[in-house]
Amino acid sequence: MDEVLPEWSSALASDALDELGARGRVLDAGLRPLVQGTVLAGPVLTVRVETTETVADPDDPYRGEIRAVGALRPGHVPLYVAPGDNRAALWGELFSHAALAMGAAGAIVDGCVRDTRQVRALGFPVFARGTSPLDTLARASVCEVGGLVHVGDVEVTSGDFVVADDDGVVVIPAGLLPEVRAVVEARRRDEAGARADLGAGRTLAAVWQTWGAL
Repeated sequence: MDEVLPEWSSALASDALDELGARGRVLDAGLRPLVQGTVLAGPVLTVRVETTETVADPDDPYRGEIRAVGALRPGHVPLYVAPGDNRAALWGELFSHAALAMGAAGAIVDGCVRDTRQVRALGFPVFARGTSPLDTLARASVCEVGGLVHVGDVEVTSGDFVVADDDGVVVIPAGLLPEVRAVVEARRRDEAGARADLGAGRTLAAVWQTWGAL
């Protein structure tokens, strides 16, 4: 978790991936934070969801959902991915309480969430595509935890790192993290120099020539 620093931004992460030739790692712009100003970073735990109209085990109807939350470890960011036709809420207040107690950094839901007022009050970082009051019972169920998922055209596996903020959500392949970190830190230094020069009255063109940062 400490490989990705809180002061990183999605823009810096995206620029670093571009520089390394790993383009196309930004998730769909429809994923938005429940609270503006939220910054979230950490290793992903993927959770794949399928739509259903039945309950596989009436005596244990939320087995998959409980298993997914139970697999979280400190620093994890669960990434829930559901088919586009799903309208049930995949995350809510009690999941947030459980995840927070387990040390999770936040959650990203490529789908709907609910209990948004309570989740905001709790302060647990959540990004989602939308909201819905619908329960998952006989509508959606967790079918895989920790596997390969696709969010739009972006392939994500557990252990990849995510950086999310108001600008968007960026997924860093786990194997590229050390290289991305080095590029991000260099860019942060350049941007600090550019910021100082602009504040001192230098032109944008001169700052670009000196720092190569815009």
